[in-house]
Amino acid sequence: MSRGGTRAEALAAGLLVASTMVEGAAHAASPCDDPRPGVGTPARVPLFGPADFGTSQEACARTRVALESRGALLVAERDFYGTLLAGTQVRATVALSRGTWLSVVMPGVEYRFVANATVEAERASLGAGALGLHVPVAESGSFRLVTFGRVLLPTETIYTNATRQGLEHGLTGLLRANGWLEVVGTLAFPTTFVTTSGRVTVGSSPVLAVDAVARPARAFGIAAGFGLRPLDSFDPRVQLRLYPFRNAFVALGGTFPMLGRDRTTAGVGLSLGWDGL
Repeated sequence: MSRGGTRAEALAAGLLVASTMVEGAAHAASPCDDPRPGVGTPARVPLFGPADFGTSQEACARTRVALESRGALLVAERDFYGTLLAGTQVRATVALSRGTWLSVVMPGVEYRFVANATVEAERASLGAGALGLHVPVAESGSFRLVTFGRVLLPTETIYTNATRQGLEHGLTGLLRANGWLEVVGTLAFPTTFVTTSGRVTVGSSPVLAVDAVARPARAFGIAAGFGLRPLDSFDPRVQLRLYPFRNAFVALGGTFPMLGRDRTTAGVGLSLGWDGL
């Protein structure tokens, strides 16, 4: 074989390898291109707002459903005052085309108990629902940015002579450092409107949240981070995740608000579900 033929074959082989690498890079163009459950999911401990308002949102389009339970405890010994909140809800996301997805919160039962030095009161009620749309606006091989908008559905029965409505918009970002470590952040602007006797009370508190999520093994993950609600609290949190089989998951998280007006002592959230229908 001639020297020219050898060079041509080598060049052809090199082009084949290069094209294979480019094709592989194209397939891995999104940080969400990972079949494992839980990719792009922050530490969700939905404690503070109705229907998850002010709670971190996912960064990847996945069809999933989860039963979320939560509880929050406030103990103020000096004031002889305490509260207990417990509730459940069903949360689902439905993947659409072009990386967009819908999120739905179906309300469940909420229980509240309040006590001071002389009085105790308790009540069970139906919580709020929400409907949201999430749309990616920027993406590279390791980074994704998503914008979202959510509407609060007035299904709550805690109000006797009033209704609460709300809107929330924000951004969620995902940065994948490698195959087992990622960072998820959310900047959200929830606003609620409580209407009673022709009077509207507006409540708004922006939220910044950042979580580092480690996935050292297929069946195990841990997320740790914080939420910041200006003037209200700084909320460090941690969440343990288990993936016992296929796309099933169990997530247990806790948060401990501090340094603000929110006097909640601790909160806990438990989620059971299926990620990747």
